[in-house]
Amino acid sequence: PLGAVRIIDADVQHFFEFQVDFDPAPDLEDEETAKARVANAIEHIKALEKQQKAEACSLEERRLEARKVHYESQLQLARQGLASDDGSRGEVEVSLRLPKGGALRGSFRDGAPVIALVAFALQSGWAQDVHPWGVQLLTSFPRKVLEETDTITKALHRTAVSVQEVRAPETDEELLQVLSAPAPRGSLFGGDGDVTGASEAVPE
Repeated sequence: PLGAVRIIDADVQHFFEFQVDFDPAPDLEDEETAKARVANAIEHIKALEKQQKAEACSLEERRLEARKVHYESQLQLARQGLASDDGSRGEVEVSLRLPKGGALRGSFRDGAPVIALVAFALQSGWAQDVHPWGVQLLTSFPRKVLEETDTITKALHRTAVSVQEVRAPETDEELLQVLSAPAPRGSLFGGDGDVTGASEAVPE
């Protein structure tokens, strides 16, 4: 009708208004803005690389510390009760062939526990440098892996016993666990770890 009146709510126009945040494309930026953008990106990348490097170094340091802590606890455990079986005296002479070359010779009493050989190997210069997770002992003739229940007898006199390094756990979760619970645990004769180069150590 001609007399109709059109009423427009003042808020309607407001409702349809919108704002666009304008981020200029790189090719529309001025030279200084472009340089600043590139510089910020480079600084960000450098900061990330620095952080990643620091985290990697920290993790590696913790791994080495875990190996050292476990090695020292194993050595302490092996030495318990072996005051008279330290390899300095006895009628049974044994030569330990260390990993990566070298040999260690000791004298032990007949009937001493084989753990004395483990302690002797763990206190060697090689072990102090490498911090093995454990060791495994093997004889050539007869070809045998020595067990914790074995004893040193005259049958070992002037024989060579191969020392094999037991690998540390592959996962950081298990490896780093010793830092929170460093007490001696597991077997001194290899435990659950893999032995490094056992097949090459004992000659046929």
